[in-house]
Formats: sequence, structure tokens, C-alpha cells
Amino acid sequence: MRLNKILNAFVIYFFSIFLSINIFANEQININFKNLEIEEFAKDVAQILNKNILFNTKIKGKIDFKQNKPIYIDDLLGILIYTLESKGYTIIENKGILRVIRLSDAAKYNPEVYNNNSTTIKKHQMVTEVFNVRYSNVDYISSKIRHLISKSAKLVTDKESNAIVLTDF
Repeated sequence: MRLNKILNAFVIYFFSIFLSINIFANEQININFKNLEIEEFAKDVAQILNKNILFNTKIKGKIDFKQNKPIYIDDLLGILIYTLESKGYTIIENKGILRVIRLSDAAKYNPEVYNNNSTTIKKHQMVTEVFNVRYSNVDYISSKIRHLISKSAKLVTDKESNAIVLTDF
């Protein structure tokens, strides 16, 4: 038990060494950790990505991560989001601040809006996208896709512009 605590402390220390290195988003890193607190991992990710993360609630739990090959820095946020999803939370980015919120409330917190011409939709995050429907009725199309979206998604149709507004991952 004592050896386990020492190893955990070493892993946290070893992981924090990466924080002192100026890493670019397209660079790869090696990380491995065991029994790391989720909030500690979030703090480390925030520092590595040079982002601010706002927690409104305490998220309990520990995570393990074992990699077999280096990962890109950009994928750290994805790992954090996957971890938070397992606890019922996700991250919404507004004006450069990453905000941890309940997964069920994510659509209420103004996720970024894209139209179907956008090419730079962020991976792993909830966004709102507007789909312009041509050559068909928007209500008919929405009835066909409702079963394809997640439980936390929100789908709204606009008959005037014949568009579907979908908020989902």
C-alpha cells in the first residue's frame, strides 16, 4: 500500500515534468499514469495546452492511462473529455475558457455554432451545427435522423429556412 502511494506520487511528479517543457500542439508526448485524480489530470492538461479550465463542481475519481505509442498534444483534451464523460460531464469552450459541465446540460451552454460549410469543427466537443436541407422537407429529414443522435443532443427544425439545427458531439 505504501509502495503504491510512492509510485503514484512518482507518476504525478513524472507527468508534471512535461509541464515545464514548451510543447507545440502537433508534437507528440509519452504519458502513462495510474490512479491519478481526475482533477489533477485536468490541471495538468490545462497547463500543457495553456488553456483555462473552469470546474463548478468537484469530480471524484481516479484514472489510469497506458500508452503504447506517443500521442499528439491535441489528443490530451480528447482524453480528458472521454474521462469526464464517464463521470457524466463534458467540456464546452466559450471565449477561450474550457468549462466543465454536466453532460445532460451541455446543449444549454452555447456550444460553438458551425454551418455545413465549416471545415474546422473541433473534435470531441459538443457543437451546434446548422444543416441546410435541399430538395426535401426539413421535418421529414429530421424524423429520419432523430434516432441517430445522442441522448444529450438537441435537434430543432426551421421551416422558413428549411434547416436543421443540431447540437451534439
